[in-house]
Amino acid sequence: MEILRNTKELNERLFYIRECASGYWSRRLLRTRLKEDLYNRKGALVNNFSETLPDSYKDFTPIM
Repeated sequence: MEILRNTKELNERLFYIRECASGYWSRRLLRTRLKEDLYNRKGALVNNFSETLPDSYKDFTPIM
């Protein structure tokens, strides 16, 4: 319910679900990560995917 209440977009919800499952997050840690806006912070990380990956691989870049 925390994810549904605190997110709006499907991709953002899926991101938090994956992170919870892979990191064995507690509810408390999930709440903290939601407040920190981890989804948007990770998405803002600098990368050079668009310059270095061939076009055929650009669809496989991670959603951060």
